[in-house]
Amino acid sequence: MKHYTEEEMLNEWKIRNGYVPLRRDCAVERGDGVDLDALLLRQIESAYARLLREAPVDCLPVEDVADECTTTVNDDLSVVIELPERAVRFVEVRLEGWSRAVREMTAADSPLGRLQSNRFLHGGPACPVCVEGVRSVTAYAAATAAARLERVLAVARPADGGYALDESAWHVLLGYAQYDRE
Repeated sequence: MKHYTEEEMLNEWKIRNGYVPLRRDCAVERGDGVDLDALLLRQIESAYARLLREAPVDCLPVEDVADECTTTVNDDLSVVIELPERAVRFVEVRLEGWSRAVREMTAADSPLGRLQSNRFLHGGPACPVCVEGVRSVTAYAAATAAARLERVLAVARPADGGYALDESAWHVLLGYAQYDRE
């Protein structure tokens, strides 16, 4: 996983997209027109946000954000887990007392997701289920009302605001930017 500051990302983006000076023996500056760096940074931000939302997890920065999540335990022992601002999507959830972690988040309108509304059929510590929400999941169900998060792995932007991605993700990132320009 390679980490880039904003300046490093901008330079890498320029090189990979052919925005490099053709002549190095002179410098040309203009005070009018488009701020190319600002335009490219917007493209980078848009493409990177989409990469974090959609690309395969193995080429993205994944962190344990359990300490940053907010949780609410409901009467039926379901636990609503909300992602911190810098996290984009869940990869794995594990509550204290569960026999295993949940690595596949279930859609609310799927057959398994709809079963979670039945208190006799919803998941539990032996066979937990996580139902996707908007920037949250509802975990069924905690072993006790005092159960805490053991682990919440999520695709997350680096805390310093930079960019992190595997070299193999560059073609996807550049493809997203190309698609947005068309």
